[in-house]
Amino acid sequence: SGNDETLEIPDEIDGYSLYSIGADAFAGSEMLISAVLPEGVQEIGENAFRNCANLKYIELPSSLVTINYGAFADCDITGIVKLGSNFTSALIPAEGEDGEMFTAPFDNNPHLTGFEIDEENKDFLTVDGVIFSKDGTRLIHYPQYRPGTSYIIPDGVDVIEAYSFSGTANLEQVVMPVSVRTIGRNAFENSRYLRSITLSNNLKLIEESAFRGCLSLETLSLPKSVSRINGHIFEGCYTLNTVVVFNPNCDIDGEMLYDTVGGDKYHNDSVMIYGYDGSTAQKFADEAKINYLKPQFVSLGGGDYISYMAVTDRTENSVSFAWNEVEGTDIYQTYYSK
Repeated sequence: SGNDETLEIPDEIDGYSLYSIGADAFAGSEMLISAVLPEGVQEIGENAFRNCANLKYIELPSSLVTINYGAFADCDITGIVKLGSNFTSALIPAEGEDGEMFTAPFDNNPHLTGFEIDEENKDFLTVDGVIFSKDGTRLIHYPQYRPGTSYIIPDGVDVIEAYSFSGTANLEQVVMPVSVRTIGRNAFENSRYLRSITLSNNLKLIEESAFRGCLSLETLSLPKSVSRINGHIFEGCYTLNTVVVFNPNCDIDGEMLYDTVGGDKYHNDSVMIYGYDGSTAQKFADEAKINYLKPQFVSLGGGDYISYMAVTDRTENSVSFAWNEVEGTDIYQTYYSK
């Protein structure tokens, strides 16, 4: 039953229980404002409600297990979306067997502020609208339009999962706790306003394309704990000008700076690579070519006396830093390079 603005689907049709909503079932229904799905529905098909531009309210059953790619993309869902105890989807973009990417289930809903998952759910929990694994060690999904320009990841998170911050529209600053050890592939992809990231001092691995398309990211300091930097992590970061590598033996993929600099107005002319003399960072800078331009290497010296420093806050007239204490040192000196 229902009308052009309201959709209420019965739990049975001709005596048969409704199990799923098919692909593209209500896609492009521009008059639709609210949709109530009955108990018993376990799956919502790909693009099922996509481009329902005026859809503001959805009520999902506790029986729901899976929401497929693009199901509610390009809608106007408002406020918090509630998910039940049986829900198991990660709400991130899907990747096909041939590498083709498919839109996340709730992509481009400017007024969707977060998620709330039933406490009985065995896979996930939510904190302030953000989805985590049940034990709190993996950050699964940060809502694309969550309010606020800064976010401090809770202590205890070990892995920032693939695509977890993909496409954030408001986020400018992220601070990671020391518990974070892995940043998954494409984790911050296309977070175009993200300009400041404070990495964990225990970070080990940065996977491929982690910061791809972060158009506002200018500087990133990689702590000594980082042992591996995969390729394309800064692809499309066209304002990037400084990368500091504190681990002299870090395994750096030869395509770390792929598509970062170039000759047109959308690219920097070069990126400054800071590292120790004789380090893998120096070797990378010496050997790398990006669009026929070479990154510049700036030496941090030959000894291990440089502390890891990270920007923790930035305003129009000031910058705040935090750094690790170096044993036997009671005076620190900072250098500014423009």
